[in-house]
Parts: sequence; C-alpha cells; structure tokens
Amino acid sequence: MRAAAEKTLTARDVTLKYVGPIGKAISRSGINHGTTKFDAGLGIGIANDIDRDELLLRLRPVLYLPFASILSVTQEQAGAVEAAGPRVRIGLHLGEVVTLESAAGPVLSYQAYVEEIERRRGRWLIGAIVAAVVSVAIYVGTSHVRTHE
Repeated sequence: MRAAAEKTLTARDVTLKYVGPIGKAISRSGINHGTTKFDAGLGIGIANDIDRDELLLRLRPVLYLPFASILSVTQEQAGAVEAAGPRVRIGLHLGEVVTLESAAGPVLSYQAYVEEIERRRGRWLIGAIVAAVVSVAIYVGTSHVRTHE
C-alpha cells in the first residue's frame, strides 16, 4: 500500500453538482450479461466538462467520482465538501478523489491521505507480526508435544 506521489495526481478545477452516496455499475459479458450495481460509498458529482459530443453531454450532464476508499470519508466530511462551494479543485488518483480544495483552503488534504495510508500500513505490519508470532508459538508448542510422546 503506497501513497500516490502528489505530482502524479490529476488536478482539475470542477463545479460541484452533488455530494453524497453514489453507486458504481459494472458491465458483465457472457450468457447472463448485463450490469451489476454496487454501493460506491460517498462521492461527488461534477459538471461534465470532458465530453465534447453534444449527445454525451445530454446523456451524462454529471460525472460521479467516489472519494478514495482509503480516506473513509464520513457524512460530516462530505458536508464540509458540500459547504466548500461550487467551484473546487480536486486531485484524482485511479478515478477516485484524493484531495479537494476550495478557495478557503483544503477540505481533503494530501497530508491526510498520506497519514491514513501510513496508519493502515502500520496496522497491517502489526497484524503480520502477531500472525507470525502466533504461528511460531503454535509450531514450537506442537513440536514440543511431539517430542515428549
């Protein structure tokens, strides 16, 4: 688990149209093809300023982007995003919102993103160490029992 370098984030100035729960649709192929919809957590809807085709602009006037799952954005933080105003600057990584800054300052900062990754990495390291210690203890315990039989 590594933090994306700040310079690799795609920065865009956008107009917020929506903040709240969003869904994700994944298309399937094969005999039972179709679309499966999933809860994608909280995210934002932004004005579609990417597509140049008039038909696509009418079909998708709003593009929805989830907040980075590592951030575990709460409803309270989503409220702060909404209060930031309609014009914000976002930083995207792999299609997820990592940073968000309004004219008043950062709402979701790059530093908070890095700190959360470091915190999770620390938890995984502690879990791995505990699992290794338990495995060694079980191995030593069972080999000690076998030698006395």
